[in-house]
Amino acid sequence: MKRKIAWIGLDVHKNSITMALFEGGSGEEKLLQKLSNQPNQLLKLLKKF
Repeated sequence: MKRKIAWIGLDVHKNSITMALFEGGSGEEKLLQKLSNQPNQLLKLLKKF
């Protein structure tokens, strides 16, 4: 089984968080999502991974 490496980047501001997902080898972002800066929304999104 080949393992994949992924990086999650968070750009955090007072009112919003922008998240980007990068998978190793592709050189491009796979997901870019903006959500309000609420801990429950961030946890819900991160649980998908």
